Amino acid sequence: MSHGTHRRARPLRNFSVVWVGQSISLLGDYVAYFTVPYFLTSMTVRAFDFGLLSAAENIPTLIFGFLGGTLLDRYRLRPLLVLNEFLRAAAFIVLAIISRTSEITPLGLFALAFISGSLAASFNASLQAFIPSLAAGTSLARANSRLSLSQQAAFLIGPLIGGFIIKQAGFPSAFAFNGLTFLVSTASFTLLARVPPRKLETKGHFLQALKEGWQHVWHEPRIRLTTLGGGLANFITGGFIEATLVLIGAQILGTNDPAKLGVFFVGMGAGGIIGAISASKLIDFVGLGRSYVLGFAVLGIGIFGLTWSTRLLIVTSVLAVAFTGLVWTNVSLLTMRQLYTPPHLLGRVSAAARSLAWSTVPFGALFGTALADRIGLLKIVRIGPILIVLFAVYLTFTVVWGAQNTPEY
Repeated sequence: MSHGTHRRARPLRNFSVVWVGQSISLLGDYVAYFTVPYFLTSMTVRAFDFGLLSAAENIPTLIFGFLGGTLLDRYRLRPLLVLNEFLRAAAFIVLAIISRTSEITPLGLFALAFISGSLAASFNASLQAFIPSLAAGTSLARANSRLSLSQQAAFLIGPLIGGFIIKQAGFPSAFAFNGLTFLVSTASFTLLARVPPRKLETKGHFLQALKEGWQHVWHEPRIRLTTLGGGLANFITGGFIEATLVLIGAQILGTNDPAKLGVFFVGMGAGGIIGAISASKLIDFVGLGRSYVLGFAVLGIGIFGLTWSTRLLIVTSVLAVAFTGLVWTNVSLLTMRQLYTPPHLLGRVSAAARSLAWSTVPFGALFGTALADRIGLLKIVRIGPILIVLFAVYLTFTVVWGAQNTPEY
C-alpha cells in the first residue's frame, strides 16, 4: 500500500514544484505587463507605438508555431524549458542594466520585447506539451486551473508591485525583479524527480511531421473552432485592448499615476482568480465545451461594458466579470487541446494552435491602435466585443458545445 502511494505521489510532487516555480515566474510576467508599457509612456503617448510594442512581443508566437512545434516533439522538453527561462532572466537583467546606465529608445525597447516574446513563445508551447507528463494523479482540468489561478493571482498583484517598485526604486529595479523571478522558475525545473518519458518523433521527414501537426489542428473540429475563437478574442482583447490598457485606464480614470493605474488592473486579476478557482467545477457541472462557450460570451459582455463608467469600483467590477469569462475559456481550451490530441503530436499541435490563435495579436494591436488614433480609443473598445458575443452564439450550434472532459486518446 505504501509503495503504491509513493508511486502516485511523485507526479503530484513534480507538478507542485513546477506550479510553485511558475507562480513566481508569472509574477514577473505581470510585473513586466505593466512596467514595460509604462516605461514606453516616458518616451511616447502615441497609441500606434504601443501597438508596435505589442506586435514585437507577439509576432514570435506566429513564427515559432509554424516550425518550432515540430522540434518540440523531437527533443526532451525539460532542458528546453530550463534554457528558455534562463535566457528570459538574462534579457530582463540586461534591460535593467541598460535602463540604468544609458538612454534607451523605443526601437531598442521593441527589440528587447521581440527577444523576450520569442523566448516566451517557445517556453509556453513547451510547457503546455509538458504538463500532461506532470499531471498524472490529478485531472488535466484541475492542473490547468491551478496554473491559471497562479496566473490570475500574478495578474492581480503584479501591476501593483510593478507600480510600487517604479515609484520607490525606478525602472531598473523593476526589470531586475522580473529577471530574478525567471531564475526561480529555472531552478524549479532542475528540481523535478524523474518525469515519465514521452514518445518522441525521431523518424520521418521534418516537413511531413510539420504537416501532421497542422492537419490535426484543422481536422479535429473542437480544436479548430476553439483555436479560431482564440484568434478572434486575441485580435480584440489580446491585441488592441491589452496593448493600450495603460492608455485606456488613464482615459477612463483620468490619471497617469502609476500606483493608481496599477489599481486599475486589480479587476482583471480578481476576476481571473474567481475564474481559476471555479473553472474545473464549472467544467464538471456543465461540461467542457459549454464552459468554453459560456466563458467566451462573458468575456465579450464584460469588455463591452468597460467604458460606460468612470467610477473605479464599477470599472473594476466589470473587468472582474470579463476576466472570469476569459479564464473559463482558457482553461477549457487548453484542456480540450490536451485531451483531443495524441501525446506524440502534442508539441506540434500546441505550438500550431497557439500560433494560429496568437497570430492575430500583432495585427489587432497595429490595426486597432491605428484606427484609435483616427476615431478615438474608447470607441474601438466598445465595438470589438460585440463580435466575441456573436461568435459565442455561433458555437452553441457546433460540436464544441457538446465536448466533454474525457480523453480521446
